[in-house]
Amino acid sequence: MDQICSTEFWNWNLTWSTTTTPIFTSCFIKIGLIWAPIAFFWIFAPFEIYYMIRKKMIKVPWSILNISKLIVVFLLMVLSLIDMIYQMVQFTKTDVRPVEYYTPFLIFVTMVAVAIMLLIQRRKGKITSGVIFLFSFFFCLGTAGGYYTAVQKTFNGNFAYDKEFEYYQFSVIVLYFAFSFILFILNCFADMRVKPSQVPKRQSPEERASFLSFLTFWWFNPMAVLGYKKPLVGEDMWELGDENKSETLQAEFNKYWLPLVQKANSHHSQVRASMSRRYSEMPNDDCTKVTISPTDYEKDIAKLSILKPILKTFGWELFFSGILKLGASVITFVNPLILDELIAFVGSNDPFWKGFVYATGMFLAALIESFLSGQYEYRIYVIAMRIRSCIISVVYKKALVLSNSARKNFTVGEVVNLMSVDTQRVMDYVQMANLLWSAPLQIVIAVYLLWQQLGVSTLGGLAVMILMIPLNGVISVFIRNFQVKLMKDKDKRTKLMNEIMNGIKVLKLYAWENSFIKEVMSIRCMEVASLRAQAYLNGAVTFVFSSAPFLVSLASFATYVLIDSNNVLDANKAFVSLSLFNILRVPTALLPMIITFTAMFVVSLKRIDKYLQGDEIDPDIIKHDPSEKDPVIIENATFSWTKEDAPSLTNLNFRVKEGSLVAVVGQVGAGKSSLLAALLGDMVKWCGKVNVKGSVAYVPQQAWIQNVTLRKNVLFTQPYDEKKYKTVLEACALAQDLEILPGGDMTEIGEKGINLSGGQKQRVSLARAVYSDADIYYLDDPLSAVDAHVGKHIFEQVIGSTGVLQKKTRILVTHRISVLPEVDTIIVLQDGRVSEMGSYKELLAKKGAFADFLIQFLQETAAENAEEIMLPDELNLIQEIAATVGAPPEITRQLSKMSDGGSDSDSVTSKAKRGSSVSIAEAGEGLRRRTKSMFDAPEKRSGKLSRQLSKQPGIDRRQSSKPEAAGVKLTEKESMQVGSKQLTDGINWNDVVFSDEKKFNMDGQTYLSFMSIICIQHTTFFQNANSKRDLPWFVPHLQPMLQLKLFLSKAK
Repeated sequence: MDQICSTEFWNWNLTWSTTTTPIFTSCFIKIGLIWAPIAFFWIFAPFEIYYMIRKKMIKVPWSILNISKLIVVFLLMVLSLIDMIYQMVQFTKTDVRPVEYYTPFLIFVTMVAVAIMLLIQRRKGKITSGVIFLFSFFFCLGTAGGYYTAVQKTFNGNFAYDKEFEYYQFSVIVLYFAFSFILFILNCFADMRVKPSQVPKRQSPEERASFLSFLTFWWFNPMAVLGYKKPLVGEDMWELGDENKSETLQAEFNKYWLPLVQKANSHHSQVRASMSRRYSEMPNDDCTKVTISPTDYEKDIAKLSILKPILKTFGWELFFSGILKLGASVITFVNPLILDELIAFVGSNDPFWKGFVYATGMFLAALIESFLSGQYEYRIYVIAMRIRSCIISVVYKKALVLSNSARKNFTVGEVVNLMSVDTQRVMDYVQMANLLWSAPLQIVIAVYLLWQQLGVSTLGGLAVMILMIPLNGVISVFIRNFQVKLMKDKDKRTKLMNEIMNGIKVLKLYAWENSFIKEVMSIRCMEVASLRAQAYLNGAVTFVFSSAPFLVSLASFATYVLIDSNNVLDANKAFVSLSLFNILRVPTALLPMIITFTAMFVVSLKRIDKYLQGDEIDPDIIKHDPSEKDPVIIENATFSWTKEDAPSLTNLNFRVKEGSLVAVVGQVGAGKSSLLAALLGDMVKWCGKVNVKGSVAYVPQQAWIQNVTLRKNVLFTQPYDEKKYKTVLEACALAQDLEILPGGDMTEIGEKGINLSGGQKQRVSLARAVYSDADIYYLDDPLSAVDAHVGKHIFEQVIGSTGVLQKKTRILVTHRISVLPEVDTIIVLQDGRVSEMGSYKELLAKKGAFADFLIQFLQETAAENAEEIMLPDELNLIQEIAATVGAPPEITRQLSKMSDGGSDSDSVTSKAKRGSSVSIAEAGEGLRRRTKSMFDAPEKRSGKLSRQLSKQPGIDRRQSSKPEAAGVKLTEKESMQVGSKQLTDGINWNDVVFSDEKKFNMDGQTYLSFMSIICIQHTTFFQNANSKRDLPWFVPHLQPMLQLKLFLSKAK
């Protein structure tokens, strides 16, 4: 240092030990105050440049602000260049110290880098820079220190005039300070990407805030002011930033999560055969190839945990928040150290300015701690919210790909609890996770500083703290066990409530309310018991650690006073120690909370991991090779619903040509719906090949209806095309229903289509599929829920060779034999196998399995002829089939009676109308045969019938004159009450007592200051004539004793 400066770096006689105004040495000003900010810039600038280069944002336009920044930086470059040249010239004349020209050179190079960084910042769309702001702040402080020393040396009479501070050098120092101050002020503001008039109205100010605004949360002021003026509502909230949107977060999270899932799924595909009980029954050798054992698979799937991807995704953010927490935790102890010096200063004869230095130091320490703590709390909360968003997205997406075997292990209630309760537990823990190391760190530092004050007596308090740890550990085990039991009970209750809501109509009709209330309340009572036990245990932990500071300080002071009669409990020791005990109170109080939250976090994380480890649908079941000729190909394929079940479909082999209509028929339980499920990839494929080329639309047997308008149910996110939309409604026989619905196609449909009949729901589901304009259609018995007239209309207008889907590939599962002569190919399933396949005439001539199916159908038709309504064409076809397949005589006679009863040309039609007056035939939930429903809307009505229906509630067309007809809108927009509570609302005298306890807690620092003044100015106030002790040991405990007494009152 002497070689660079030729003088000493630091001189205590000039700075601290002097009785006059302190100043800094020239070497310290150049190196300590100027080189330090420059070093800071060169250390952190590369990281920010790398961060900016990776970002792609809108280029910041030129403005007065960024131009001014560049001008000031340029002026500093010119000034440093002039200074460097001047010092170089002086070096040739006199002996100039190297630091004199090193410093302007470093300033010049740094300002060039700052200018380049400002240009990159503008080009990459970054509106503010933390590195440049902090550098300009530190550089301004450095130049201010030089300016202060120059002023003192030049104008203060206590210093002899130094030729070193001639006019030139003083002018340079002033200009450095002026330019650096202006640069700092300019960096307090952020650039604008767009003009103020073009800023979106609900854009968060955080997205255009400067670094200083981030530090002080100044950007939040508009919301605080608005909340002061009026109650806040949802419309007042700002829009979520892109970096906090689930889509952005999930994309980043998937970079680390999906590889783990893919690895687990690849092992799953290798062991799916080994997990089955029926390898020997598989016809293909590929079904028995196993490259990994089930035990190894279970080990691999057990490693699938969401914790590792979370740490990889948010690791750097968590690390930075940990740095903030570390700084806040350490700087907390600055105030007790300064307090020690301040108390000693009051009783000394030191210069007056030292007191200001101590007071300023305490203020700055508290200010910096506030900045660090505020930033930490805000950032860790945002990180926790982001983690929660990612977990919820993963859990939700997992529900969409769970295999059938895995769905048996997880109910809807459990999934809801995972996305609400368990994710909240994880979020709470993330916010407190840093306490795992910061709390012990603060305890260690506090104990060390207490040792400096009280010596070995600190061990007395430390022993009290150590005794509390095993007690808290035992309690945390109980808390974890009760948490596990609580979540299981909660899952049971949620599952039961879900079943109750699904079957509420049956429950009401059978008056089972009381029975189910008792069942729900019994589970709820178990939940409350677990909650009560947790509350008692948490209360015990809180009580133990809330009283810990008092017990620790009591044990320490008592030990200090009693172990040696020469130990003097003076003001410094008493109140500095009490200040440290007050700091110690926070980590010791939070330590039990973090232990409790850790137990809950572990339980919730295991629950989430167990759910995410569930088997998924194998994405390789269905191939999508566009080079294949036929759109649907199945070769030697065997399927089952779960890995443990026997195969439901065995050795399937068929191809579906493009644009053809294929009908799948068979007895009940033959595997028709399973075949469509296999084509959708919902079943486990043991072997074989399945290829589907093109987009797919599926019409299930049980229609799925959304709680939106009828139009949105049909469109299903597709763009609205009026001509296409009307064509689809006409083809699906929905046009007449729109005349009956109170709001037409804008009528809101209730949850699960509760205000639609079975036939209407089925036709809405079919219309949705038709409107999607897919390449391949899987139709699972869509004609089962409608009567003969509507079924014929739908087949002719939609499914058949003349319908809107005539050029599409269609696979139709049906029991309606009247459509079979019009299909291209018929696949007959028997016991999960394809027994026959061919055209209608070919299969009829074989008189095989297809003939057996027809004979069974004729038997059922003959037995139910009184309930079944048939069209003449359908009746004629049935009689023709009976004659062809050789039906038994009793069936022939019964069909002959049906034909005689319908000989009158109007008999069938009138019978159909009589049936229509009740309803259209619709399918019961899960039934294979079509029966008459009492709740379906009629397809064809007489004028009298229409007038009768128009008188029913919710159907009266005369209500259209009202602003909104009844039944158009079933749900109302949720609203939130605004206002404030009255003074007497919810008053609780325990809260009043507790507020006193908080008051004593907040007044602790005031109490310390008051007692310090008394003890310093009136040293004889507490003295005893026979004792050397300046202060009774119980005096520092008056305030915590009152606080503990009030806490115990609250606990009662």
